[in-house]
Amino acid sequence: MAPARSGPARLRQPDRATEALPSAYMLEGPEFFEDEDPRYLSFLAGRVDLSSA
Repeated sequence: MAPARSGPARLRQPDRATEALPSAYMLEGPEFFEDEDPRYLSFLAGRVDLSSA
């Protein structure tokens, strides 16, 4: 089960977003972000190496 999404609130709390978003990516891959604003995946990619996920 993927972590609950709380969209923009996560980006206002970057430390929490940096913890939660990689979990979602690792569980479901980039498909998790397909229906989301592209800035969420961009935010994650700027903080975490996605090539090894």
